[in-house]
Amino acid sequence: MSNLNVNIGSSLLKFTFSDSDGEILAAFRMNPADIKLAHRCQELSGYFDGLKDKVLDNASVDDIVALNNEIEDKICYMLGYDVKQSLFGMISATSVLADGNMFVVHVLDKINEVVEPEIEKRKRSAEKAMAKHTAKYAK
Repeated sequence: MSNLNVNIGSSLLKFTFSDSDGEILAAFRMNPADIKLAHRCQELSGYFDGLKDKVLDNASVDDIVALNNEIEDKICYMLGYDVKQSLFGMISATSVLADGNMFVVHVLDKINEVVEPEIEKRKRSAEKAMAKHTAKYAK
């Protein structure tokens, strides 16, 4: 039996987060054109919008660790695979960075920057391709 390798030319993007020396501290891959990803992003938007309310000034270390684990699980679900080691291995989701934001805020900002425009671009391309293939039946 032979194997057939089909190269589909996926549109995966690799995101890396580096320190000031250029060392990569965290990374993940994502297909911004995946409609299931867009759906999961939309599904979780309320959760992430409400994060500010969950982070309390007087929260215990145990509370923050539990929230951190919950956030990391949500990001894994959103991306559709386990990114805990590659993305959160060195920097946990709730780590507060020099700008005062949690690391997860930077991750979500980067995801949001590419998902919606890419989905729209792919949708237009698909509509063009579909019109080309169905034009002969529209007579």
